[in-house]
Amino acid sequence: MATESLLRMYTAEASADLSTRQFQAVHLSGPGTGAPFIDITLTLTTKPFGILQNTPSVNQAADVVLIGSVTKWKTNSALTAGDLVGVSSGLATQLVTGTATSGQYYLGQVIAGTAAASGVAEVLLIGPGIL
Repeated sequence: MATESLLRMYTAEASADLSTRQFQAVHLSGPGTGAPFIDITLTLTTKPFGILQNTPSVNQAADVVLIGSVTKWKTNSALTAGDLVGVSSGLATQLVTGTATSGQYYLGQVIAGTAAASGVAEVLLIGPGIL
């Protein structure tokens, strides 16, 4: 069972409807200056910011867990403790060092994995870092 601890939070306005994206990766979007927006991270080459904790609609407050926290993260494949994970359509996906395409970001390391896709893993957020 995935748990959470040491949650470091940041709150900003959701730029889209994220009501079905709880426990998925998000990134900062919007203007280069002024208040940022939060949006879902879809690809391994978009720099992730953290994991969404609530279910905001567009223009509502999005609560995001930041680096240094242990959090729940929905997965798209089976994951094992120790796996380095990046983002695929907001979901945690395993990255294998040395085989990843240049420019892919990782966001965390799995503490408690999942046996199948569509699970929820317990992940220590250690990135974003780039492979």
